[in-house]
Amino acid sequence: MKLAIIGLGSIGRRHLQNFRVVGVETLTAYDLAPAQRETAARHFPFATVTSTLEAALDGADGVVVCTPPDSHLAVARMSLDRSVHLMIEKPLTQSVDGVEELLRECDVKGLRVLTAYNWRYWPPMQLVERMLKEGRIGPVRAARTEYAYHLSTRYPGADYRTFYMADVKQGGGCLLDESHAIDYMRWLCGEI
Repeated sequence: MKLAIIGLGSIGRRHLQNFRVVGVETLTAYDLAPAQRETAARHFPFATVTSTLEAALDGADGVVVCTPPDSHLAVARMSLDRSVHLMIEKPLTQSVDGVEELLRECDVKGLRVLTAYNWRYWPPMQLVERMLKEGRIGPVRAARTEYAYHLSTRYPGADYRTFYMADVKQGGGCLLDESHAIDYMRWLCGEI
């Protein structure tokens, strides 16, 4: 399997390493920023870091879109044009515009699309799901989740005021991380 990681910021680098650990043999990677590509080439010698998005996608079976959210749809469309399965970091996009068309075209081509919600696979969450299904917890009547941290302590190496998590253009923390809580609550408790 050949997998392309597009976007080599924090999450892109983590995906690159994680897919190597689980045995993906051929990994390509691309980032618009030359410095990110150079750093990735040094730290991940097992991956082929390309100088163009097209080169990274060439011959790929799947792509992991880890670019800023405002570019997710454009990268997804380029991947769709090459009939590549998609895993897109959250949020899928910042607007619903174009999403239904993308999903419809992926369906027509038989391509899988998923958003990178990983909390469902965390053992404590799977335990809660199993206990709910087995009736050991009982019916859910109400649920509450809290997801909070201060950017200066979560990402100490970055100025939280200019960090992407504080950038409204990128969705800020609510769209980027709080959506995990919405996803796992819907998964555990049903549609809202």
